[in-house]
Amino acid sequence: MGEGILATGQIDLAYLKAREWTVIDFKTAGISDRTEALAQHGTQLAVYREAVAMIAGTPVRSALCLLSSGQLIDPEGSR
Repeated sequence: MGEGILATGQIDLAYLKAREWTVIDFKTAGISDRTEALAQHGTQLAVYREAVAMIAGTPVRSALCLLSSGQLIDPEGSR
């Protein structure tokens, strides 16, 4: 068994639709720049995405939802 990381946190939203899992992390800070949002929160989102992927046994989509600007930011850039 490989080495892992220990992280604490709470996934805001994870849902299954059409056999595909998605993780959404909501942010209330006044960030509106995609690059800044991913720099500040991308690692946390990646940890959540990988945790759900390990449990589900399938790849997982993810996004940051910036509540102050209404943006949904896909770290892969497809949204």
